[in-house]
Amino acid sequence: MYVYVSGADPATATPVYTENISGSTTATATGLSSASTYDFYVTAVCAQGLGTIESNLQGTPHTFTTLPGCGDTVSFCYSSGATVKQAELESSGDYITATVNSGSTESGWDFLIIYDSLDASGTVLYNASGDHTGVSVTSTTGLISAWVNADGSVDCGSSAGITEISMTFTCAAPPACENPSATMSAITQTTATATWDAETIWDIELVDVTAGGSATGTPTTEDITTNPYTLSGLTSGNNYDVYLRADCSGDNSETSDWISVTFTTLPGCGDSVSFCYAGGLVKHTELESLGDLVTVTVNSGSTESGYDDLIIFDSLDTSGNVLYNTDGDHTGVSVTSTTGLISVWTNADGS
Repeated sequence: MYVYVSGADPATATPVYTENISGSTTATATGLSSASTYDFYVTAVCAQGLGTIESNLQGTPHTFTTLPGCGDTVSFCYSSGATVKQAELESSGDYITATVNSGSTESGWDFLIIYDSLDASGTVLYNASGDHTGVSVTSTTGLISAWVNADGSVDCGSSAGITEISMTFTCAAPPACENPSATMSAITQTTATATWDAETIWDIELVDVTAGGSATGTPTTEDITTNPYTLSGLTSGNNYDVYLRADCSGDNSETSDWISVTFTTLPGCGDSVSFCYAGGLVKHTELESLGDLVTVTVNSGSTESGYDDLIIFDSLDTSGNVLYNTDGDHTGVSVTSTTGLISVWTNADGS
């Protein structure tokens, strides 16, 4: 077997790999470069007299392309009517980033999909149609694959408006102190609970956005080891940003980047809230003040007349009495709950 760089003339070029094979119909070529195309030829060695004779090379070689490696750029067009894997890379222990240098798929119909696996069982890192230039996604699993799901009408071989995709893979060791992933829950008028993953020591900077605060990069609470962690002493009806970072060293010499999550505390008596709405039945605000009469007054605002309703219940869910349920202009509406509970919803048709 002889392996040459693709397009090389076997009569003058030096093969990059050769092997004499006996008793097998398979062979593994080694020492090849990643993301490179090669031609290979197989000849027969036959007995002749007291020696052997080798057959001529076949006129048309077989061709293959090696998988890309870290730092390689691959380019591909795609065929219509199929879901096809176009490229993949495995670099165990590394973070792998795929960056699209240029290229597009048919807008609305053909999708470039990138997974953090070598098959389609992993997490979808990207799934979109149209122009993909500048897209960059990172897999933390040491695996990545790029696919195209095409509908069967046009492709980059049949439409001038669809261009070949060029994609570069880069690899890097995971950060010594990984960034957290955080969520907020159990939000009340004065408290909220933060939950995060990974490290065991954390710093938090709490910013009251409504009060005009902004992030400084200096923790308001350091060396937190309780997870989940409850923030207390908050102001009702205010918007907050919570910045978290992992402290992997315990002395801030080795920390992750700051990441942020946003939440709004529930309103209290005397507070005003504002909201827009989208489709479906959605709760926008609620208040609990047990033992009190709770009155909601609409200062201004409207919903689509004849289609979208503003609904107010004397409960925190939809099981209570309906105090108000109307579409159109709601300015001046005032209703009172005698249960100490009240919630405000919209039910919109989606148009």
